[in-house]
Amino acid sequence: LIKVCRQDLGVAEFFGIPSTIRQEDGSRDTFEQVFQGIDDNDDRMISFEELRGWQRARRRSGVGVNAPGSGTSAPSAALGAAAPAAATGHDAAPVTQCAIAAAPEVVESHADILRADIEREMLERRKEFQSMKSEFQEFVHTQVLEMVAEAKDQLASGVKAAQDECRTVGTQLQGLQTQLSELKVSQEELVRKVQEERA
Repeated sequence: LIKVCRQDLGVAEFFGIPSTIRQEDGSRDTFEQVFQGIDDNDDRMISFEELRGWQRARRRSGVGVNAPGSGTSAPSAALGAAAPAAATGHDAAPVTQCAIAAAPEVVESHADILRADIEREMLERRKEFQSMKSEFQEFVHTQVLEMVAEAKDQLASGVKAAQDECRTVGTQLQGLQTQLSELKVSQEELVRKVQEERA
């Protein structure tokens, strides 16, 4: 707000504060009074709703440029305290009730600009999010394809190894069957010789 008031005298006149805020000339205290009058929830930030409520309250009170403690609403009291200080500030332009009353369009104009900037920023962030989302989906898709291909390769390698092992075991079984057949033939030959010797 200090920066905007420095850049735009109309905004400073609307809030009833000097365009240049200094600690030593009391303009900082004036600014704090106005700021706290607008900042209803004391979060050190001014929302659009707070600014609109302050402006409406000021309109309802007839732009009450009064001294603090006069019984008016908090925004009016803050504004009333701000106006004299702004008028006597070292670098401040004179602020009158007429100038303040004629300035509501300034806030609404700046609010519209701010709203447009926020909407544009949200649109850009949405586009960035969509782009990031697309990139992430493409990355995940690529990773899944690579993982599936790797799993297929590992599975094929495992199947081939199992097939080779089965062939090896089959060959060993055939060898054992051959040996068993030879032993059986040898046994029959031995039995025949024993029978011939006995005869």
